Amino acid sequence: MKSQIFILSLAVSVQAYSQTGRVGINTENPQNTFHIDGGKDNPLTGTPSDAQQANDVIITNDGKIGIGMTVPKNLLNITKKGNTTGVVNPFVDGITITADVNSTGFTGSGFYLEGANAIAGQRLFKLNYTRNTAGNSFLNFQAVADDASNNTRQIMSVYHNGNVGIGGNPNTTPAAERLDVVEGNVRVRTINTNVGNGTTDRRVVADANGILKTIDNEDYNFFHSRLINNQTLSSDALTNTVLFGIPIATSPFYTYNTSTGILTFNSSGLYFITYQGGFSEFAAGTHLLLGIINVATGQYIGRGSNWSALARTGNVGQMSSYTTMINVPSSGYQVRFIAYAGNSGSAVLLANETGGSGTGNVTNLTIQKTR
Repeated sequence: MKSQIFILSLAVSVQAYSQTGRVGINTENPQNTFHIDGGKDNPLTGTPSDAQQANDVIITNDGKIGIGMTVPKNLLNITKKGNTTGVVNPFVDGITITADVNSTGFTGSGFYLEGANAIAGQRLFKLNYTRNTAGNSFLNFQAVADDASNNTRQIMSVYHNGNVGIGGNPNTTPAAERLDVVEGNVRVRTINTNVGNGTTDRRVVADANGILKTIDNEDYNFFHSRLINNQTLSSDALTNTVLFGIPIATSPFYTYNTSTGILTFNSSGLYFITYQGGFSEFAAGTHLLLGIINVATGQYIGRGSNWSALARTGNVGQMSSYTTMINVPSSGYQVRFIAYAGNSGSAVLLANETGGSGTGNVTNLTIQKTR
């Protein structure tokens, strides 16, 4: 008698339909080969609503498994709250998890990976698909509390547009570049053995916002300019600012004003300077001077001079050269370059010398940032 009651009970809870070969648990209206209605709320006929499917599990005749739905689109299809999947290709092999992402930040469908024996506070890792407050969808890697009550650390975000963010908060600091390291330093432990080409390769630098950029290798550290036109020198050395032409080579380290002759350093550091000039139209025994003036104080930073035993006139003059190293304390530091050839007020600083072998520049300035 007891065995008869058991068989009857089983028949009530599991309905087998020989006509269709379908089995339903808690439902008399199975939608495919094997159908469990967890909430016992499905209709006797027709298709269950989204809300009714939310507590269902189904196995189809082609081997697909659906959780929260009755028509899975691939091998394993999980949905939340009856959301309808957007997957339309029924031949996709894989796993689909469908959930709402109406709330932003760190919510949304995902996987929880738990290491039960891990250090306390490091036992749970979450991978989910969500969106930020701007509406941009991204795959989210995050560390969460051991009880999954809250997010503890943002690890990485992979956005639908291909950008990847490391650290930060997707709501306030979304990845703006293909690789955007929001927090922490970048380290490469092993560099390959490829040898660069100093002529064609470009240097990689970071701008003020941390964005990596490339600059020309050849003129990265250098500034070079030449005097374009002859310049008459007054008897007051400090007023004889040399007006060089547009720089032939320069970089973001330098800003030169061709009207005032003021050079602005845009980065602190040590700078190696070579300054040369050709003097003419002066008497024998004239004091020749090349100097560097601090614009802010009006005082010399450095100077080099000599006395010419001979007078010079015409297009071939007396060469003078000065080499030094200066320490630029901060960005915005300004200097100007002066030249002096006695008190006559008629001496000339030559742009070019012209002789029997030809014409060439003689007054120029070269600067190199060493560190």
